Amino acid sequence: MIRGYHGVLVGLEAIPTDETASYCNELIMHILYHLPSEYDNINDQYMKDLDDEKEIELEDLRADL
Repeated sequence: MIRGYHGVLVGLEAIPTDETASYCNELIMHILYHLPSEYDNINDQYMKDLDDEKEIELEDLRADL
């Protein structure tokens, strides 16, 4: 695992499979929950995507952070 700004987990060493997709969504929610307030726009965008059941790539989130 890779840690980025503020020690937030921002990536995985392996690409998740369908079996781990729900785990990845939980991981993404955990990451978003722990972001500092300066990331509220990113947080809102990704939370909306999760609510709309869109697939979120961890690499996209890492790049946005």
